[in-house]
Amino acid sequence: MADSPTPAECYCCGRSFAEEDLARLACHDEVALCSGCIGWLADQVSSVTRAVPVLRSPSLEAQSAFWSAAGSA
Repeated sequence: MADSPTPAECYCCGRSFAEEDLARLACHDEVALCSGCIGWLADQVSSVTRAVPVLRSPSLEAQSAFWSAAGSA
């Protein structure tokens, strides 16, 4: 007899799901979300009006020269 999946609860809606039907946050593995709540959350992102990318650079001098040449510094 196969073991039945252990139910887990969606952190957002509170409904029970099999563990494999939930996604856990990498930074807080105690937070699990079902696909319905993930879809709702993704829809909320469309209201974001500003994003600021952070780009790593091994050389501050090279990065400064690049942005100066691009006219941003």
